[in-house]
Amino acid sequence: MMWIEKGYFVEMLKGLEQRGLSYVENITWVILDESKKEEVNKTGKIVNAFSLKDAPHLRSCKKTLYFFRKRTEKPLLELRH
Repeated sequence: MMWIEKGYFVEMLKGLEQRGLSYVENITWVILDESKKEEVNKTGKIVNAFSLKDAPHLRSCKKTLYFFRKRTEKPLLELRH
């Protein structure tokens, strides 16, 4: 597993594939502004509630956790949605 910004995904993927790992899945964490929590709870809309405090220079409001597994000739478990 590895947390990484979107802009570095291709570079990371190439490096890990060279080490015998394959991409499996990812989970994205969307970061919301705490001061707008009540508004989001009332309306269910998060459009103007994204938090940009963590990375203002990138204007990023999400983080992604990528999952990899070691490649084998015959996978022990096939993951599908």
